[in-house]
Amino acid sequence: MVLHESSSSSLSSVAMNRRSLRHSSSGGGRNRYRNSKSIHDTGNGNNGHSHSHSNNSHSSSRSNFQVDDPNSFGSMLDQLHAEQKGTIEALTCQVDFYRQLEERARQELVTLRDCLPLANDAEGAAASVAKLASENRVLGEELDALRAEKSSSDRDLARLERQKKELERQLRDAKHTLVGFSQAIEQLEIKMQRKEAEVQMRCLELEHEVDDLKRECGQLRQDKTAMRQQLENLQTASDENSRLRTELQMLLQQSADRHWNPHIGSSSRFSSEINSIRDKFSSLDDDKRRLEAEIQEMQRKLDARAVEVSAAQLEAERKNSEVKEMQLKLDNANSVLTLREQLLASDDSTKKEIETQRQELMTLVSTLQCEKSDLQREIASLHRDQEIAKAELHTAKSRLATKDHTVVVSTLRSEVASLKERLRNEFMHEKDSLKSDAQSLTQEIRLLRGRLAEKDRAARSLQDEIFRKDEKQKQTEYDIRQLREQITRLEGELGQSRTKYEQLQQCRTALAEQLDVGFKELLNDEDSAASAREEVEKLRSDLSRTKKDCHALETERQMLTEELKRADRTNQEAMTHQKEKIDDLYRQLIEKEAMITSLESARRQVALLQQEKESWEGDVTDVRLRCESRVETEVRKADGLRSRIEQLEKDKLSLRQEIDTLEDKCANWKERAHVAERSIRQKDEELEGLKQDLSRLENEIIDATTRVDKGKEEITTRERKLLKERKKMEREMGLLVDRIESANQRNFDLGEKVIALAQQSKVDQTDLVALSSQVKSYRKQVKGLETQLGQIQRRNGMESDTIDDFQRKLSDLMCLKDSYQVEISNLRQKLSHVQKDSSTAAQQRDEAVERVRLLMQCQDDRKATAEDHTTELIEEIEGLQHQMDSERKRCAVLLANEKTLLRDLQERNTVIAKLQRTVSALQYQARDKFDSDQSSSSGSSRRRRSRGSSGAGTPVASSNESTVPTTNSLSPDVYHHGHSQQQQQQQQQQQQPKQQQPKQPQHQLLPSFAASSELNTTPEKEMDRLLSNLERISCFSAQGQHQSLR
Repeated sequence: MVLHESSSSSLSSVAMNRRSLRHSSSGGGRNRYRNSKSIHDTGNGNNGHSHSHSNNSHSSSRSNFQVDDPNSFGSMLDQLHAEQKGTIEALTCQVDFYRQLEERARQELVTLRDCLPLANDAEGAAASVAKLASENRVLGEELDALRAEKSSSDRDLARLERQKKELERQLRDAKHTLVGFSQAIEQLEIKMQRKEAEVQMRCLELEHEVDDLKRECGQLRQDKTAMRQQLENLQTASDENSRLRTELQMLLQQSADRHWNPHIGSSSRFSSEINSIRDKFSSLDDDKRRLEAEIQEMQRKLDARAVEVSAAQLEAERKNSEVKEMQLKLDNANSVLTLREQLLASDDSTKKEIETQRQELMTLVSTLQCEKSDLQREIASLHRDQEIAKAELHTAKSRLATKDHTVVVSTLRSEVASLKERLRNEFMHEKDSLKSDAQSLTQEIRLLRGRLAEKDRAARSLQDEIFRKDEKQKQTEYDIRQLREQITRLEGELGQSRTKYEQLQQCRTALAEQLDVGFKELLNDEDSAASAREEVEKLRSDLSRTKKDCHALETERQMLTEELKRADRTNQEAMTHQKEKIDDLYRQLIEKEAMITSLESARRQVALLQQEKESWEGDVTDVRLRCESRVETEVRKADGLRSRIEQLEKDKLSLRQEIDTLEDKCANWKERAHVAERSIRQKDEELEGLKQDLSRLENEIIDATTRVDKGKEEITTRERKLLKERKKMEREMGLLVDRIESANQRNFDLGEKVIALAQQSKVDQTDLVALSSQVKSYRKQVKGLETQLGQIQRRNGMESDTIDDFQRKLSDLMCLKDSYQVEISNLRQKLSHVQKDSSTAAQQRDEAVERVRLLMQCQDDRKATAEDHTTELIEEIEGLQHQMDSERKRCAVLLANEKTLLRDLQERNTVIAKLQRTVSALQYQARDKFDSDQSSSSGSSRRRRSRGSSGAGTPVASSNESTVPTTNSLSPDVYHHGHSQQQQQQQQQQQQPKQQQPKQPQHQLLPSFAASSELNTTPEKEMDRLLSNLERISCFSAQGQHQSLR
């Protein structure tokens, strides 16, 4: 009886303890811990000490978690890990406590077996066995579920390791590509230096050639003055001869009248004197005829030499035209080579081919220059022979000056007139050739300047790309380090959780075995069935309580995972926001650098204008004054531009400092692995685009070679035409020589009619005076035409400058389009990441390919239009060299070209408007999807809150209540939502002006084209107009960027 009372008292104490445990499980987490601690203190004092330590650690971790730093995400993760450790320690303490309870229950069962009699209730025992079997099955299913979770966690670890390896491989590939880019940039710099040296050498050679041509012009002017003096001497000699002839005739008549009547005896003496005088005159006539024959021979020689000189000049001109054409070909080849160097920097084979082609072209140029020098030497030798022949003529004419030159003057008049016409034609031809050479040199200098500016821009763009890639690489390395540290932490925590999980499994298996043994023993004892049932119910209550605890732990784990996902989302959103800010700042930097480059180019133009001013100061005083005034104005502009450049540099430094600060802020945030994957995908797409560009450039090179062949065929046809014209000129020269011979014969026959010709000489003198007046009028007309030519050349220069400005604007627009394409690709990637639908991604890729194709077609059309403009300008310059009447036609063609440029700009504006519309449509779609995602996330958060409020009886509720404010303080959802609302309001306010934006640039740019056609524009107005156009384009690009960001 005493044993029975002690056992019943022990059972009642156990029941009271279990009721207190149930009450603690239904209450808060802190009461549960206190009750367990009190029960544990009643059971065992040492175990109570460990349990209090775990409670203290849990409370300390909870308090630490409440005081967090919203700026750092790592501290929050550390606090979460600390909380998880505290919960795990509390669970271990509870397991120990349950083990001790089981040992006490086992001892009580032993005492009951010893004391209580056996009962004979077989049916109750069978029912209890069935219940225990079902409970064992449930426990086995739970064990299987836990094993499945373990296998899934192992798979996740394996997947993370694979992703880690892939990221490392991608980083290696990125490093290799960066090394390749750096090598290509170094090669480009070397080639740029070589090309600059070649350009300088070419400029020096062209300057030497211009100096030689000026010297030759001076020599020709001296020869012209000498020929004029000779003609004046011949005219004076002919006048003197006619006067002497008339005096001799008068004397002969007077002598015949005097001596005819008075002195018939002395007639014989006078007749003998007259005969002697006649013999002298006949001898003089013979000498005159002999000298005239010599003069004719010398004239024939001179004509032959003149023909040779003209042929040599024609050959020299032809060679010069060939050299110019080869220079144009060289320019085209250099442009093609630059394109190849920019796009095919990685292909060594193509580089070698390009270098071989360049060497071949340089050898061709050197051979042509050698031929040109040989021709110039031949021309110099022919000029020397011509001077020697002129000296011989001068000596022959000086011999004839003492004798009668009446017949010589009549024969030489026609020859002098022909010589005047020849000299005039040669002078005009040489003048036109010098003008054309000067124009070609100015065009070449302009082309070289444009190329140097383009090369500087390409080098700066490459440097910017390298800088960006270095920054991206640093960010990826930093992120990878953080991910590695996080993976090591997670691996350590997983190991600890595995060990604890194994201990729990061992505890469960021990409990199951002990329960089986205990129930079997209870079945054998029929008398203790009631007590066994009570103990079974108690054990079931214990099992339900443990299940509730497990469920609470699982909910806690789910909440933690959801909070981690929320934190990741907030981090991603913050990173995207920071990236957008950085992109805006980079765009501003790029725009300001473009402005700086334009200002530097303007400063270079000012320096070049100063050099031109110094070279032309010695020629004309009027031009000197004008140039000085222009240079002063341009120097003022240069000072203003320098001040602007300094301001822009200061702005650039401030922006860089802001970028550094933003980068330091961004370094605290963590990016994920999909950022690297996106970059690799973009690089793959860029490689595919480059391959397509390579194929397209190869096709363009083939087309260029065909065009070069066609040009060579046209050159051959022109050479044939020139040969035919030369043959015609030779025939005409032969006919002229025959005419001169017939004229000489007529002069011999008309020797007796010299008196009548002397009378006609006065009429001829009046004709000469009239002709001289006509020559003066013609000279005035020539001067007027020269002034008109100068004005036309200035117009062409202005038009070429406007065309260069338009090309620069086109390049800026292409850069803007490239930036828009990059932004569109980023938006598409975001949409594909959010939607995760293959069909929509495929459609977007197709649309992107079509847009890229359209943009490439637009670029090809622009290139074709630019080539057409260049060919038309070359044809117009050749027409100016040959005909002066084709000026009006050329002006009409230039107006048509301006209209085509306006149409091209309008088409580009329409294309940009279409792109903006597509971007706005994509933005609306992305915004709708973002709103739907936000609404779904808000619903899920409400559900989670309701769940957390329903499970407030669990110990996890306290930890959740402590973690909620930290996550809310860290997540920028509220800020982002407010910012999105502000953006929507701004967009609603700007919907009406945006509809008129695509039309505004057209109307804004039209005045610039109209101003370019004016003739009297000053360089100040042109610079102001260019700056206004650049500001308008920058405003238009900024509006497009705001639209793309929204």
